[in-house]
Amino acid sequence: MTMRYIIFFGLLMLTVPSLKAQKISTLEIVEVLNKNQAEAEYYYRNNWKVLREQALKSNYIDSFEFMIGGPEDGKPGHIVLLTTYANSEQYEKAEENFGKLIESLGGIKLLNDKKPADFRKFIYSQSELVSESKL
Repeated sequence: MTMRYIIFFGLLMLTVPSLKAQKISTLEIVEVLNKNQAEAEYYYRNNWKVLREQALKSNYIDSFEFMIGGPEDGKPGHIVLLTTYANSEQYEKAEENFGKLIESLGGIKLLNDKKPADFRKFIYSQSELVSESKL
């Protein structure tokens, strides 16, 4: 019985470094509220995107993508946000690192003084380990 535990913990310790090396992606889909497409686009282009560009240069993230869709036929617009972290360490420090970047950039920029709650609603949010074969 003891030998099984030693083997189990030995194998577990071998897998820990590989788990740390796996990429983690966060996907968010935002619905634009109250026909505030201009405010939402401004916010994501001048805050989210700028912060990701700085985070990439600072080695806080591995990559990012964002897409803007709509509005069409009276339906609200949507914004898709994807941030990929090189490993769990980057992911775990994301809030701290983005806080530093926001402070260094002088805070968040808004169009028409509308706060994010006035123009967006998160309709999907998911973080997931990404294996190299999925990339």
